[in-house]
Amino acid sequence: MSGPFVQNFSPGWMTSVITVEPWDGTFDDYGNPQYGAPIQMSCYIEDKVKMVRNFQGDERASNTTLYIEGGPLTAHDRIILPPSFKGVNLTPPVLWVSNVNDRTGFDHSEVFL
Repeated sequence: MSGPFVQNFSPGWMTSVITVEPWDGTFDDYGNPQYGAPIQMSCYIEDKVKMVRNFQGDERASNTTLYIEGGPLTAHDRIILPPSFKGVNLTPPVLWVSNVNDRTGFDHSEVFL
């Protein structure tokens, strides 16, 4: 991996492991996303309140940002936080996903929960 992500979030910062169930591109009869096999990904979890717009354009408060060494991810992917996470809901809804590119292509994903 290259780019500013490596400089700002060196591998030593990736102290958490999350589980991502990637959206397989389909929905069930009720409109719920269907998922593929779970994948373990290293990330840095930042607890900081930020205002973001979700995919419907509504302004929401994001309490947690994940900086993930992997992806790109989508808003339909399911994120499962580690059991040590202090929140009650270990599968919070994804408000927004930013897949960051550098000169060489995809670099990392930032997921706002």
